[in-house]
Amino acid sequence: PVLLHYCAMQQVDEAMALMETMAELRVLAAEEEFVSLLRAIFSTRTESKHALETLKRMSGHIFTVSEEALLGLIKDIPAADLNRTPHLLAKKEIRLLDLSETERKQFREALFNQAANNGSLENLERFAAWLESQPPFEKVVDVANVAWCNGTFKVANVEKIRSDLMARGENVLLILSAHSRYKFFTSTSNDRTTRQTSGELSLKMLDEQTSTCRSTSSITPKRCNDDLYWMYATVAENRNTIAVTNDLMRDHHRPMRIKYKTFQRWRHCRVMGYETKPELELKPLPRYSKAMQESETCWHIPAKESNLWLSLPHAACL
Repeated sequence: PVLLHYCAMQQVDEAMALMETMAELRVLAAEEEFVSLLRAIFSTRTESKHALETLKRMSGHIFTVSEEALLGLIKDIPAADLNRTPHLLAKKEIRLLDLSETERKQFREALFNQAANNGSLENLERFAAWLESQPPFEKVVDVANVAWCNGTFKVANVEKIRSDLMARGENVLLILSAHSRYKFFTSTSNDRTTRQTSGELSLKMLDEQTSTCRSTSSITPKRCNDDLYWMYATVAENRNTIAVTNDLMRDHHRPMRIKYKTFQRWRHCRVMGYETKPELELKPLPRYSKAMQESETCWHIPAKESNLWLSLPHAACL
């Protein structure tokens, strides 16, 4: 109610400050509040010197609105226009949104904090240092997730994904949990000594079985969450690595205490899934993010239910 009151009184700066406070408390603005704030921005554009900056700040708190709301805004903002996704893609007006450098740093810190809470910070820090010494990896594979994708542990699944990626000329990092290591080796060898081998010997054997000039493997230490390792690889500094997994990571967002928007954007642009039927096959990353975003000349806000977008020219804010 307070946010709507600020909007009705055209107190844009106060409304935006309240929205950001809500975000810090992990309370998302309702669609009605977001739409009311948009109306306030454009109705006070001659008085506000920060309309474009306010829109940029708003983009961190909203993804989509209903088509009904968009159609209502087009009536209230004469300079606005309606567009469809294919048109905006063709004109390169919308794109796949990635994390900013600040968000990547926050994500890394959140992973280190989670590792510290689990008593495994030193191990993750060692992995980060090792990763920095390696050549860039285009993909990191969550081995346990891929191997178990059909309900039974199959190393052939991992080899299929690995070979497909290498055929594209990509460098691949395989992350295997200590918990799954036993399964991996009983699946690839009938030798009793192999099954009972130590962690160091297991890693050496895994490298011999799967490493080439474009593929490297890493086994996480015991009692360490392997998810933290492949997740870290996707946000490591000066890297552009994509994870391959179907893990929905429902158990990570809350413990990491990271903004919902940041986590969702990371999942959208840094995680590549795969199909299991009729055969194991990688899914391509989406071509664009269905979220409020800025081009050189406009702000674009998508509808939830369709491929409709509201385009707000920068000039309309001035």
